[in-house]
Amino acid sequence: MELPAPPPPPATPAPERVARWREVFAIIGIAAGFAVLLTIPGWYGIRAWRRYKRGEGELTGWTVWGIFATAFIVLSIILGAFLGSPDTESAAEPTTGTDSGISPGLTVPSVSPSPSPKESKNPAVVKNMFNKLLGWSTGEELSFGVFWLRFPDDDCDVHTYRLRGRPRGAFLSGCASWEPEYDILLFRLGFKNTSKHPVTLILRNLVLTDRSGNTYAPVNVRSHAKFPPYFLNERQKLPPKGKWSGWVTFDGRVVSLVPASLSYIDSEQTLVQVFAGKPNVVQASG
Repeated sequence: MELPAPPPPPATPAPERVARWREVFAIIGIAAGFAVLLTIPGWYGIRAWRRYKRGEGELTGWTVWGIFATAFIVLSIILGAFLGSPDTESAAEPTTGTDSGISPGLTVPSVSPSPSPKESKNPAVVKNMFNKLLGWSTGEELSFGVFWLRFPDDDCDVHTYRLRGRPRGAFLSGCASWEPEYDILLFRLGFKNTSKHPVTLILRNLVLTDRSGNTYAPVNVRSHAKFPPYFLNERQKLPPKGKWSGWVTFDGRVVSLVPASLSYIDSEQTLVQVFAGKPNVVQASG
């Protein structure tokens, strides 16, 4: 029995359908096109997909783009898993800021060791050298500094410290305008509130330490000053980001007192300005 002849081939052969995995990557490539260039490539991809479904085109370019997009996503996930988790056993190094508005002193913090990983990251003690240029003792809420004083002064003796350079005036004594009724040492200080809430400055939080280790509390002569606002009050509010500068006084009747540091102590931190170098006294010129 003779077999019938096969039917003639169609005039226009239908395009070969791509494998299923290529369609998957093409869909991913089209979706990724919406993430770049204002989504324009994505809309072109949808048009190509519709032509492909009608048998009028191929998806080779979108398949390749989908493979690259998939590789990028997988690589991002892997890198995120390895690099995204910080080492919880390593503590960040505490830092302190600098500001040119207040005195002397490069930031050289002295950090007390933390007994527990749960302790605050801020150091308990922040020290700066009074003699250095552009320095603050900067804590969690406050920056604290001692201004350099010009010398000679017409009214007062100026006590200076020299450390590898020019001497810097640190405080005044023997002021003719105050003596003989008041024998005081005058330091010009500055504070800056670095927090977002008000801070109360407390005069009794200041402590002067001499080179023998003795400590001294400030004395309040504000009510006897010609310009009282220039002297720190017993308690004084400092608004967020606010600054204050003025005078603080100590008893000047202590014989041969050579200050080693001036500290501001609050409930969280101690901010210290260190008086290093060779001391000297420049007599009043008036």
